[in-house]
Amino acid sequence: MPAGLSRPKQVDVLNYCSLVALTTTEADLGTPAQVFEEQVFLEATGQVATGGSPATSTVFIALQTDLGDGLWVDLAWYVSTSAANRTDLFCFQTGPGQANAVLQRKAGTPPSGTKPAAIELGLGSRYRITGQATFTGGTSPSAVASVRTVIY
Repeated sequence: MPAGLSRPKQVDVLNYCSLVALTTTEADLGTPAQVFEEQVFLEATGQVATGGSPATSTVFIALQTDLGDGLWVDLAWYVSTSAANRTDLFCFQTGPGQANAVLQRKAGTPPSGTKPAAIELGLGSRYRITGQATFTGGTSPSAVASVRTVIY
């Protein structure tokens, strides 16, 4: 490369999922995406639409990373326990941070708390976005999610 020029940073924009139905079992909402060298920041924006006026609900979306070994760790999450028909917007952001230690939650168990939260960790070699919805009562309760990611 000529002196004084630098290679532009790799930027990947991905429509991770669109109107994917959340099931009672935690599942990936799309296909895990690879993180390339020098990509350390990820932003994800999305929405979850709940319908059918359930009597109770627990809906969550989690951004996870691994080192290519299938041991996924939560980096950021959204949790709702609202029983109302609603559409929630959320934004996840991750990047290099300070030292941190995280006890991973059991798959299929909602992250703790009812507000969006994040762990200050960088990305591994892949990332994915999972989700789950559990309802009782209501008229055919359902939830769908759409997520778009930008990594740079």
